[in-house]
Amino acid sequence: MSEKELEAKLGEAYNVFPVAQHNPDDNLLFLGETSRGTPVWVNSEAVKADIIVSIGSVAPHNIHGWSGGAKIIVPGVAGRVTVASNHRLAEHPLTRFGVPESPARLDAEEAAGKLSKLFSINIVRGVMLQ
Repeated sequence: MSEKELEAKLGEAYNVFPVAQHNPDDNLLFLGETSRGTPVWVNSEAVKADIIVSIGSVAPHNIHGWSGGAKIIVPGVAGRVTVASNHRLAEHPLTRFGVPESPARLDAEEAAGKLSKLFSINIVRGVMLQ
């Protein structure tokens, strides 16, 4: 996002807190692999943070089952190779819209677990599954 777009989106917080944008090709640290073979490359600032607070929403997701939570790390601040590897799990037969045990979701949660502390604040949107 441009600086003007960031300021419009963040409001007063833009001038109070440091703001950085993630680049999936730069400033990454390798944290190992998940049990599904995903190489975990994450933004070094996220890795060094004492705590990560994500703010988002929970809604059905076609690959991860549900949005929110660990998705702030993968794909949120992950490297391009990590995102690609995780998203290949979309082809797994257990991948389903709205299923919390989606292989991609479990893989993202495992990857996010390699960071020290992650705290998520998520709203739940009113949705109706058919």
